[in-house]
Amino acid sequence: LQLMLGLIEHSPDIYLDKIQDELYYAHGLQLSTSTIWCTLRRLKIRNKQLSKAAVERCEETHLAFMFEIGMIKPEYLVCTDECSVNIPTTYRLNGWSYHGVRACKHCNFV
Repeated sequence: LQLMLGLIEHSPDIYLDKIQDELYYAHGLQLSTSTIWCTLRRLKIRNKQLSKAAVERCEETHLAFMFEIGMIKPEYLVCTDECSVNIPTTYRLNGWSYHGVRACKHCNFV
């Protein structure tokens, strides 16, 4: 169980078959993916939509920006969008997390 929990903590978007492979290589256990799924459910670990947090994010800079932008009237702001393929669009959409805890993966956005 510790190996399974460690794998999920390290990589919350890991596939069940990868957990299955790691359990086999580390302990010689041949478990079905449904057994792994049921074990995770019993441990109250659920498959959820992932929130992606930027590794490059600086909390102090973010707070300073929010304070500064809050001083400007909303009608003065112009927002644009860049449409392109970037690294975060290649990440999985779902990941594992404990019941009641948001599933989050730290991603490189640059």
